[in-house]
Amino acid sequence: MSISPTPKLDRLFAPGRIGGLELKNRIVMAAMGTGYCHYDGYVLDEYIAFMEERAKGGTGLLMTGVTRILSEVGMRPGSMGIYDDKLIPGLKKLTDVVHKHDAKIFMQLHHSGTRTSEETRAVIPSAPSAIVHFRTGVVPRALTLLEIEQLIKAFGQGARRAKEAGFDGVEVHGGHGYLICQFLSPRANRRDDQYGGSVANRARFPCDIMREIKRVCGQDFPVIFRVSATEYVEGGTCLEDTLEQVPLFVAAG
Repeated sequence: MSISPTPKLDRLFAPGRIGGLELKNRIVMAAMGTGYCHYDGYVLDEYIAFMEERAKGGTGLLMTGVTRILSEVGMRPGSMGIYDDKLIPGLKKLTDVVHKHDAKIFMQLHHSGTRTSEETRAVIPSAPSAIVHFRTGVVPRALTLLEIEQLIKAFGQGARRAKEAGFDGVEVHGGHGYLICQFLSPRANRRDDQYGGSVANRARFPCDIMREIKRVCGQDFPVIFRVSATEYVEGGTCLEDTLEQVPLFVAAG
C-alpha cells in the first residue's frame, strides 16, 4: 500500500488579503471565550498577555471573543465590552501589543438576544419576536422598530470605537442562536414588518448593521459576518435560506 505525500501548505503561509487589508499569512485564530476581561467589559492584562502569545506564535489574524455593544446585554463574566468610549484606551493597549508582532486583530461585535437570559436574569431579553426559547423556556420581549434602529446604530458605534482603538476590522456575530441569528431564523422571527417574513426581509437587520458600519467607519474598513448556515432545529434556518442570504450580506459590505 502506498501513502500519498503530505500536501504542501505553501499557500497557508503566503500573504492574504481581506479587502484592502493585507495579512502576513492565512492563519486565523477564531473567536473564543477566555474569561480574561473585567465584568464591566474592560480588557485585563491577562487577556492582553493571552492574545500576545498567539500573535507571537505567528498567527496572521486574531479574533476577539464576543464583545457586547450594550453595557447590560452580554454580561457573561469575562467578556469584553465596546459600549462606551471609556473602553477605548484599554483596547488600544491590546491592539498595540498584537500589531507589535506584525499580526492583525478584529473585534467580534455581539448581542445575545434571547440568550441574555442564560447570562443574567436582571435584564428581560429582547428578540425579533416573543417566541419561547427552546432551551431556557424564557419568552423574550419583541423589539420595536425604534429599538431595532437603535441597535443598528449601536453596532455602528461599536465598530467606530473598535476602529479608534486600532482594530483592523470587525466580525459581526450572526450565528449560534444570538440576536442576529434569531432575525435570520424563521423559527425565531415571526415579524410581519420589513424585518420578517421573506428570506430577504429576515436578512435585513444584519444587512442594515453592515451598511451602518460601512457608513460610520468607511467603505474600506473590513467587515466579516459570522453565520450559522443551518440551525439543525425544526423550522429553523436551512442551507437553502443561507445561500439566498449570503449575496445580500456581500452586497451590504
